[in-house]
Amino acid sequence: MKYNNFDLEDFLKDKHFISWVLQPTAESNRFWENWLKSNPEAVLKVRKAREIIQSASFKVPVKNLDAKQEVLEKIMKGYTSQHSYQINNYRNHTYLKVAATLLILLIAGLVIWQSADLPETEDKAMMVPQIVKRSEAGQKINITLPDGSKVVLNALASVTYPKEFDQERRLITLSGEAFFEVKEDQNRPFIVVTDNLEARVLGTSFNINNNSVALLTGKLEVTNKDVQQEGIVLVPGQKVIHDNSKNSLYKTYYDYQREIAWKDGIIYFEDANYEEISDTLENWYGVTFILQDKHNYNWSYTGMFDNASLEEVLERISYLEGFDFKITEKTVTISKS
Repeated sequence: MKYNNFDLEDFLKDKHFISWVLQPTAESNRFWENWLKSNPEAVLKVRKAREIIQSASFKVPVKNLDAKQEVLEKIMKGYTSQHSYQINNYRNHTYLKVAATLLILLIAGLVIWQSADLPETEDKAMMVPQIVKRSEAGQKINITLPDGSKVVLNALASVTYPKEFDQERRLITLSGEAFFEVKEDQNRPFIVVTDNLEARVLGTSFNINNNSVALLTGKLEVTNKDVQQEGIVLVPGQKVIHDNSKNSLYKTYYDYQREIAWKDGIIYFEDANYEEISDTLENWYGVTFILQDKHNYNWSYTGMFDNASLEEVLERISYLEGFDFKITEKTVTISKS
């Protein structure tokens, strides 16, 4: 396969790679995910190439992609021929310096691409920087998007969005879990894309993660990113779940406490075992759980905690499940009582 021997510059010049970064489809996502799994040594190069292209985000009409690719190739070729001496003498430059040089070339090419397609009355640069917000373990982040929509990012999640939304849509990419309160705009749908789902709304509030969407208010359409089929429309109180084993969606109802109360600082457990409780508390408080012995902790705990401290949570659970605990900085040690 031609990509096996690609270096960073090759990725930046490849029209299929650029199209995937700027206009991903279910088919292109599958191709590159499978290729990266088969070529793990290329992950860093691909990641850097994606960052360079995304940092100069712009609109690319698909019908003109071939012509625009030719322009970029000429720019890259011309630069290489004119500066072969410098390149030969600086082969030991760092990876970052190469990326910075290519970024300058890419931006120059993209400006030329845009000027070939846009009317004189439009902004020919169209450079839209992408903003990435990430939350760490034990952290939740409140974000206001460029259109005034609100996002509450759960722990260990990230959201990517443009500094300014375009005139046609408001596109958000999410990894992890978040709650959205979308400002209504009848002319621009609000689209949230996760690993498996795509949620499209005009104005509503909902909770979404990689495999499910729960609607609180308004109306929402959910589609499977990998399957071309009619979307599922939700009304308040309903949710869509992605079945990973079948790669299909199904609709059901949800409980607010389990799905959405986290944004209000509420932890809710229902028949939760040790693994579920420890995973939840590790993410919520940014700690690590350690079992001091190999005792079988067969927990089945149900309870709710409203903005409680870690010590308070553990005290209540230990009273029913029968264990001792010790909190030392960011470590929680569990032992048999």
